Amino acid sequence: MNATRTARLALAAATAVVLVASGCGSSGGGGSSSSDASKTFSYQSSEPQNPLQPANANEVGGGRIIQNLFKGLVDYDPSNATLRMQVADSIDTSDSQTFNVTLKSNWTFHDGTPVKSSNFVNAWNWAAATTNNQLNSSWFSDIQGYADVHPESGEPTATTMSGLTVTDDTHFTIKLTTKVSYFEYKLGYIAFSPLP
Repeated sequence: MNATRTARLALAAATAVVLVASGCGSSGGGGSSSSDASKTFSYQSSEPQNPLQPANANEVGGGRIIQNLFKGLVDYDPSNATLRMQVADSIDTSDSQTFNVTLKSNWTFHDGTPVKSSNFVNAWNWAAATTNNQLNSSWFSDIQGYADVHPESGEPTATTMSGLTVTDDTHFTIKLTTKVSYFEYKLGYIAFSPLP
């Protein structure tokens, strides 16, 4: 690959990151808007293979960028790989099949919009649906109702997974088809990110 092509690809990737990070929005009104350098960031990595959507990034190039754009319920401490809470304040279970999630109330997306329970549940339902053809859809297969939105063959019989229930803006429940003792660790994968 020649230097010119490499430079063009790097510029395209950087532009995509800045557009996503800034929300691709404007102030409306049709006039010009000033840019605020404090609301943008740059990140150098490899070229993403797919659009920067958490449920469709399953390679390093996209995954690293997504990790810098979104925070999920949990992540892993890089020094010892232990689970640590991020957007979640707590994830409680007594049976490794039903998980009660409590979100931190002060978490926001980059544009200042609060992150709510529905941002997780709606993103996961969309990602799991076979009609949306997301590479990471199988990560949701433990959740009750996944087979209804993503059948092995034929058309889906539902648009949402029955195992996801929003209680209020900071609480939701995840019910699995069977007990999965390590499910909290799976929640650290980028496919489980919320979407605005």
